[in-house]
Amino acid sequence: MKKAVSILKRNNGDSTFISSLLAIFWLLAVVVFFVLAAGVFKVNSDLSNAADKLMRSAELSGHIGG
Repeated sequence: MKKAVSILKRNNGDSTFISSLLAIFWLLAVVVFFVLAAGVFKVNSDLSNAADKLMRSAELSGHIGG
């Protein structure tokens, strides 16, 4: 662990390369999280739309008051 910390504290080009790799890793992790979250919101929207259509169909056929 001390070796990793000392590598990151160096001022030569090695630590810049490592920090760049870490920044790219975290950027990709954030992008993957947002892509997965967008899928969840799409499914929620689709289910809500289907429920609205089903409710409207039931209202038009007179099975519920509205």
